[in-house]
Amino acid sequence: MIWLQLGFEHILDPAGFDHMLFILAMLAPLSYKHLKEVALMITAFTLGHSVTLAWVSLSGPLLDSAIVEAGIAVTIFATALLALLPRTNQSITVMRYALVALFGLIHGMGFSGYFTSLLGREQSVIMPLLSFNLGVEAGQLLFAGIMLLIQWILVSILNVSQRSWQLYLSGGASFVALTLILERI
Repeated sequence: MIWLQLGFEHILDPAGFDHMLFILAMLAPLSYKHLKEVALMITAFTLGHSVTLAWVSLSGPLLDSAIVEAGIAVTIFATALLALLPRTNQSITVMRYALVALFGLIHGMGFSGYFTSLLGREQSVIMPLLSFNLGVEAGQLLFAGIMLLIQWILVSILNVSQRSWQLYLSGGASFVALTLILERI
């Protein structure tokens, strides 16, 4: 149960806001009308995150942490820019799923050192890893749900245009990501 809670808190921890920022960038082209796509995107990200978290927990770091941290910022920036492309093209949608999963691999490396230290002398990595990633998935879904509710209120009740919401999220996420890239290089 502790691993599930740690995964959940990992996503919603304000000190680790890069996950939330990534989800915001990912949500920018979507709306409350695309719940299935949102859930699939989040699951694709979690799967990528899980793979590298498991890999690094079992075999050690793949890249220097400074490179990984800069890479995480680049993934946020790229996702924010990708959100500006039209959703009408099916190949762009497929590309988004693939990129989100790929970017999950990079984000998984960012937390792997801390996760490995938490494992300590655990006999098996499987249950802690599974529980942690279920917590990550639940935290991401909760955060996405809150953001989609805010979007629904803004678009449906306050008459903010969907395009304005998209530009706001994409622009804000890309600005913060660019700042992070410059700080981390």
